[in-house]
Amino acid sequence: MNYEPRIIDQPLAEDFKELPAILIEGAKAVGKTATASRLAKTIMSLDNPQVKMLLRNNPEAILGVKRPVLIDEWQLEPNLWSFVRHQVDDVLPAESVLFTGSSIRVDARIHSNCADENATLFCPRTTDVTAICFCNKIIR
Repeated sequence: MNYEPRIIDQPLAEDFKELPAILIEGAKAVGKTATASRLAKTIMSLDNPQVKMLLRNNPEAILGVKRPVLIDEWQLEPNLWSFVRHQVDDVLPAESVLFTGSSIRVDARIHSNCADENATLFCPRTTDVTAICFCNKIIR
């Protein structure tokens, strides 16, 4: 399958050079994973039961793989958000972790630190490009 360039590609790549982690959320099948995977060297999909179990039992495994790492469908293991947020607080380097997920209805405790939140919400396509509805970044 060929990748369709999106208007978010360049801003996402530029922002990721300065940020340790970025979260991309939106409706299913709008290109979140395809877009983020172009920046990732490792993809850990939580749709895979073995990957999900590994990260549930050992979230530190995120730090042991080649970065940037994409955590796809992160909402299936929301504790990973808190783990990475603490790593950001401990000076995780830029271009480390990308999160993608379709569900934005998750336990509010995960998003309790608004200053450290980043979300890029992808909206369904109406033309050949994906619209960006909202963008906010994780900052140190």
